[in-house]
Amino acid sequence: MWKHLCSTAAAIGFLTVVGAAKASPVPGSGFVGFAGNGDSGVDNYNNPWSWGVTTAGNGVWGIPGLGLGTSDQYDGGVPATDFEISFLHYGSQAIDQTTIGFEATRFVVDGVAWTPVFVSSSQVSFLAPSGSTLNFGDDFFVNVVFDAPIDSSTASFLAVYSFEETIPEPAAIAVLGVGLLGLGLVRRRA
Repeated sequence: MWKHLCSTAAAIGFLTVVGAAKASPVPGSGFVGFAGNGDSGVDNYNNPWSWGVTTAGNGVWGIPGLGLGTSDQYDGGVPATDFEISFLHYGSQAIDQTTIGFEATRFVVDGVAWTPVFVSSSQVSFLAPSGSTLNFGDDFFVNVVFDAPIDSSTASFLAVYSFEETIPEPAAIAVLGVGLLGLGLVRRRA
């Protein structure tokens, strides 16, 4: 009787622990990056990118490119929550921090603008608004405008689509471990 009661209590405790174990998304915990140089190319999801020139004659990098519409090729499998890009070997020009207007540094998904964070004169991160993501098939574009002309033949860049991965919370793992330990002790007594 005692063994049966302990085994039942341990089984109920174990199922409760497993049911209580939850996972939380960890922002920026996964990513897919790509690099490029030259006048144009494609990213890992076959999105075309290109260099262009604003009406003021300044350099602009974009997916698909300034004035070329939107791209709907994002096929990350996991919704992206931010996009980061760093430019290398492009001269002394800086990223223009203007974020309003057609010829501005922007990342837009289905009409929703992401928040730009200007990390340095050569790096910008775009963060999705709360509850927004870049999903498979979404229409999007990105433009990064510079404050002067760019020689695209010498410019290169590194870019990253980041996403949230679901990772179990440490407390849930600890409770699960205690439940397993309890099952082991009950089984050992039996």
